[in-house]
Amino acid sequence: MLDESKFDVHLKLWAIRIPRELCKVATRILNGYLLDKPRIKPVTEDPTSEKNRYLILSERVQNSDLSDIPNQKLDELRELCQIDVVPYSLTLGYSYWSA
Repeated sequence: MLDESKFDVHLKLWAIRIPRELCKVATRILNGYLLDKPRIKPVTEDPTSEKNRYLILSERVQNSDLSDIPNQKLDELRELCQIDVVPYSLTLGYSYWSA
């Protein structure tokens, strides 16, 4: 019997909580800094509020102060709304790796 749990990959990422109506604009601003994995959308529901969404940042953004993202991009984002950075865990299971 195949142990599917051996295929699990756990990612510890950061996400930005923003109002859902600003997702499209924020996604354009953060182009290149959002999670880019096949079949995984970088925009997901905020479990704490229907009015917000999470923008999941790529693995190369390692710090909660977002110092891996250029200040110009962050300033542009801050002009839109308040930025809340939250930890985000993602598990890629056996079904993700299947053909």
